[in-house]
Amino acid sequence: MNVNFKEKISLTQKDFEYFKKRVKYWLKKLGLKEWDAFFEFKKDTKGGFAEINWNYEGAKATITLKGKWHCKVSDKKYQIEKSALHEVLHLLLAPLAEQAMKKKFYPSEYRAEEHKIINRLISVLLKED
Repeated sequence: MNVNFKEKISLTQKDFEYFKKRVKYWLKKLGLKEWDAFFEFKKDTKGGFAEINWNYEGAKATITLKGKWHCKVSDKKYQIEKSALHEVLHLLLAPLAEQAMKKKFYPSEYRAEEHKIINRLISVLLKED
């Protein structure tokens, strides 16, 4: 996909609805049912395409689609899809990130979380639609 950083693009409410739909799809597809997702559409936010903030212990995430992209993409729908998946993958990796952010690191806990993620991926990737 070609990206031109000299151009700008504004997203619409319709784009935001598509983004939410795709985030929900990927949450379900990856079996991340424990997460309670909230959505924001920040029309005047600069930098990047989307972002996520999450609370691991509360299993709550706020996923934001940025309304102004400071680049022109060749396929806006694809970039929205890619951004939705990117943010959901942060939740998939949240157990490992949580381990890394702890003041004390326990290799056995890290390995246990790593295997949960691996097993989740196996169930998704080997599942027939």
